[in-house]
Amino acid sequence: MSNGTTTSNSSQSVENNNSEGIVITNGPDEVMESISEDEEESAEVENAGQKESVDQEESVDQEEVVEQEENVDQEEPVEQEENVDQEEPVEQEENSNVEQKNKGSADSNQDNGVTEPMDSEPETEPETGKDAPDQDQEEPQPESEPEVSEEVEEDEQETTAGEEDSEAGGGKKEESRVDILYHDVNATPREFNAIVELNEIKNLIGKAKVLVEECKIRISPEGLSIRAVDPANVGMVDAVLEKEGFEKLEATKGTLGVNLGRLQDVMGMGNTGDLVHMNFDTKRRKLVINIDGMEYTLATIDPDSIRQEPDIPNLDLPGRVVIESNQISRGVTACDMVSDHITLKTESDPRNNRFIMEAEGDTDDVDLEKKENEKEVTEITTSNEGTDSLFSLEYIKDMNKAIPKSTDVTVDLGTEFPVKLHHEDSGGLIKTTYMLAPRIQSD
Repeated sequence: MSNGTTTSNSSQSVENNNSEGIVITNGPDEVMESISEDEEESAEVENAGQKESVDQEESVDQEEVVEQEENVDQEEPVEQEENVDQEEPVEQEENSNVEQKNKGSADSNQDNGVTEPMDSEPETEPETGKDAPDQDQEEPQPESEPEVSEEVEEDEQETTAGEEDSEAGGGKKEESRVDILYHDVNATPREFNAIVELNEIKNLIGKAKVLVEECKIRISPEGLSIRAVDPANVGMVDAVLEKEGFEKLEATKGTLGVNLGRLQDVMGMGNTGDLVHMNFDTKRRKLVINIDGMEYTLATIDPDSIRQEPDIPNLDLPGRVVIESNQISRGVTACDMVSDHITLKTESDPRNNRFIMEAEGDTDDVDLEKKENEKEVTEITTSNEGTDSLFSLEYIKDMNKAIPKSTDVTVDLGTEFPVKLHHEDSGGLIKTTYMLAPRIQSD
């Protein structure tokens, strides 16, 4: 009986347990195995959850890395451009430094036919941001100072050599002074204060007055210069008064436009030997002239409103005559009696070359012939064919008026080429060149 009761109770407990969802197998070992499987499943679920969270974190990290790389890729060109902008001045300075350092060696190598490559060429490539600080650290900035001093020393040596060359020959020195006197500064001078003898400034003005009424006077610490061409572009004058002709000259480079007729009239108020004080009033832009107690204020002309000065052509003329000016005056006066034109000729002769001035009129003819061995003639050189050109006598007469008597005149001639008349006066302090275009003779 007891056994039956037990079995009934056991069956009831089993049913109750089944109703609660618990499965009981035949023995305790099987129950333990079921529990172990449940634990393993729960562990696997937990592991799967951890893996998913790890995968999610890894994916987030990968996305962040990708975004960072993209940002870096976008920023790198900007940084490279900034680095290039920062490096360009440095590279330019390095290039200039290298060029200065290699200047001496490059000159010697060029003489030997060798050209050295520039060391700075590879540095022109764009560098990354990491290389830029290294380059800044490697840049030898302080070395530029001694290189500048070396360049200055070279310039001083070149200047000294140029001065020695100019002093070696009178022709080179004279040409250099003329180039200095004639400059291209069109603005009025910041300072012009001069004292000069009346005859010197009158002579300079008279050289240009025979061709033009208005002109530009180029002012410099080396003296005064006038270059002008007449309205017909036939005659030209180039005259300079060097600083040695002044009692006092304080000036900066500049240009004054003046009316030569009015300025000549003012100078005519003085007497021979008077000193002329000239001062340019920069505020009123007027030239104040004092002569023996008289003060005259002369209005200047805007230099830009005056005809541009001509360039002097460099002509290699085959004929040259050095003769006294009074002989030219004789020939001009004689030719003026019969014609409006004058022919200037040179003829070659084994014994004595000849210089001839002649004119042909409707009824009369005239010529003046001078030979090389005559006392009024210093030189006559010409080509085997000789030279022959026809000129307007009116221009020759005007130019001859401005040439002092008993002064040697150098006449450069060609065939149907312009004639040049060079002369000096005031002890060589005033140098003048006239140039006159020829009249082309038709056959």
